[in-house]
This record gives sequence, structure tokens and C-alpha cells, in this order.
Amino acid sequence: MNVKDLQTFVTVVQSGTVTAAATKLFLTQPAVSKIISGLENELEFALFERRKRRLELTQEGVAFLAEVESMLSRFDELTDTAANIRQGRFSRVRIVAMPTLAYGLLPTALKAFRDRHDDALISVEVSNRSEVARWVATRQFDIGLVALPVANPAVLSEPFIKTKTLAALPAGHRLASRKSIELDDLAGESLVGLSSDSVMQRRINRQISDSANKATLMIDTTSLFAVCNFVACGHGCGVVDPFTAFAARSDRIAFVPLDAEITLEYGLVKQKGRAPAPMVEELSATIQEHAFAVVQKDLLA
Repeated sequence: MNVKDLQTFVTVVQSGTVTAAATKLFLTQPAVSKIISGLENELEFALFERRKRRLELTQEGVAFLAEVESMLSRFDELTDTAANIRQGRFSRVRIVAMPTLAYGLLPTALKAFRDRHDDALISVEVSNRSEVARWVATRQFDIGLVALPVANPAVLSEPFIKTKTLAALPAGHRLASRKSIELDDLAGESLVGLSSDSVMQRRINRQISDSANKATLMIDTTSLFAVCNFVACGHGCGVVDPFTAFAARSDRIAFVPLDAEITLEYGLVKQKGRAPAPMVEELSATIQEHAFAVVQKDLLA
């Protein structure tokens, strides 16, 4: 099985008949039939069945086509990338980030970066915190953006910002006009938060449990963006990081600095033993610059 055989298979699907496909491919009909027959023998299932002089995909053929089209798309992309590299037009940077940073930091950082490199190709994968370091370690991505600490000896982590949390309040809430609040100010409030297996939520729970007047966690979820949406709809108050607040800002929700010892640290994860490309280093610096802008409320205001 080779790429040309797979391209022939797709052409037959698009053409509807072997004869039409042979014409497009500048091959003979027997040659195309032999390629399809060879594929079916190798796969050990039929790709087509003939109906009214046309070929229709079998159920197995439909499933196989989806995978082939995906693979050929990546192959074409690789060919284009090689051509662009030869011409020095751009480099691809592959990023994997946890949702908070993918939605609340990368859009503005990448806008500034691509203003300087408009031909740069950026791939962004959004994944949970536990997967980011693993994917960078396996060299699937150039850099990862994640909450620290990272316990993976195969990668290097570089802190780029440390920040405190914000209280997320429904618009018009009695505390929304404050310059800052404490956890005790949330006494008696209904809370919306993360499930208890979250590092951040465990810190919040510890501080709430130390408070004489405890707030009550009424809704828990796995997403800080969901927390903000629940808060915006009036289900209660929440505690979030500045990046989530930036991504979720709207006139239905207010964010107030929280005076609590709940600090969060974020960092870049890079492959150990491999020097980053200059473009990756430049992008890393841009990400850090915009992280400071968000945390200092230059963009959140």
C-alpha cells in the first residue's frame, strides 16, 4: 500500500467509475482495477460494490475513505511545508496548551506574533493539564503551556508568571464594586467551582474550611469557563484565574481580585535535550509578555 494507490482509490470514489478515474489519472482501466483489487486484497475487505454501472462504497469502504482522506490531507500539508521551508517562507510551531491558557492567553499572544510573522503556521492543540507535558515529551509539540508544577523528567519547565486568583461574581452583586475581597466576604454565598480533584479547587477548599463562616459549593464542574457561565447566569460566585477571566469577560459577570493565599504559577514546557528554534523562542517571549498584560489588567480592564 502506497500513497499513489490511496490517491487512486480516492479518485475512483470521486469519479464513480474505474473508467472515469483512469481518464483523470492518465492510466488504463485495467491498471486502475488492478490497484483497487490489490488494495482490497491487502485490506482483506471489499471497498466497492457495483450498482447500475457505478461503484458505491461498502460500509468498510466508507470508514476507510475517511481515514485515507485525513492521511492524504496531512501528506499534502507536509509537501507544502517542505516547499515553504526550502523557500524560507515560514516555519511551523506546534503548541499544546491547557484550556485556560489556550483560550485566555494564546489568542492575543498569537495575534501579536503573527503581526510580525504573517506567514507563520501555528498548530494549537487544547488538552488537559496532565497530557501537556507528556505530548511535549514525545516530541509531538514544540512547546506546552500549563499550570506548574510539572512532574515529568523528560521535559523542562520554564515559569513565565505567578498570579493570584479573582472572585467571579454575577453582575450587580453586592461585592462587585469592591477593589478586592477576601474569602470571608463570600460567607453564606453559593459557590460554583471545580471538582475536588483540581489542584486549584483543593487550595480553595482548604482556605474555605479554615474560615469561620463557610461558603457552600453548590455546583462543581471540570471547566473554569463553565464556572464563569454558571456565575454569569446567577448560580453563585466562583474563584478563577486571570486568563479564564479574560476569556470569559462580559457585562453579565464581574471579576474582583481575591485577597487569599491562592497563588497560581504557569509555565512553558519544552523538550529536554533539544534547543528550541529561534521562532519558538520568540513566540515564548511573546506569550510571557501577554501573560503579564492580562494579569496586570492592561487587557482585562
